[in-house]
Amino acid sequence: MFDKMNEDFSIDQLDRQIVEILQKDGRISYTELSEQLDTTASTIRNRVQRLTDNNFIKVVGVVNPFLTGMETVAFIGVKIDLPKYDDIVEALRKIPEVRFIAGASGGYDLFIQVITTNNMSLFQIIRQDISDIDGIASLETHMLFDIHKQTYDWGTGQDKV
Repeated sequence: MFDKMNEDFSIDQLDRQIVEILQKDGRISYTELSEQLDTTASTIRNRVQRLTDNNFIKVVGVVNPFLTGMETVAFIGVKIDLPKYDDIVEALRKIPEVRFIAGASGGYDLFIQVITTNNMSLFQIIRQDISDIDGIASLETHMLFDIHKQTYDWGTGQDKV
C-alpha cells in the first residue's frame, strides 16, 4: 500500500486535521473539508496531493472481502532468514493475492495477509509462490472467518501542535 516516505517530509496542524477527517470519511469533498477547516478547496486539494505523493496517506474504498466473493482470508506468520529480509519482502509484494506485509517482532519476522477465492487457491499460493521464495524458513497460517471491527481513524500518530 505504501512505499517509502520521503525522509524530509513533515506535516503541520492543517495536514493533521485533513488526515483525521479523511480517516473518518474518505469520500468528503474538498469543498466540505475546506469549509470545516476554514481554508480554500485548492489548499485542501494541494495538501491531499502532497500527503499522497509522499506516501503519508492513501485514500481508498475498503471492503469486507467476505462480501466480494473472496471467501478465503488468512494471516500468515513467516519466519525468515533475516539477511534476506528486503528480497523476501519484494518477492511477496509481487504476489497479487498478498494484500498486507508487515515486519514484526516475536515469534515471526513478517506477517502477511492473503485474500483469495477459496482454500485450494490459498494452498497453491502458499505451496507454489510463497514457499519458493529463498530465505523463508517456515510459516504458520491463520484463517479468518469474519470481520467484527476494522477502523482507520487512529489519527496521525504525530504530537498535536
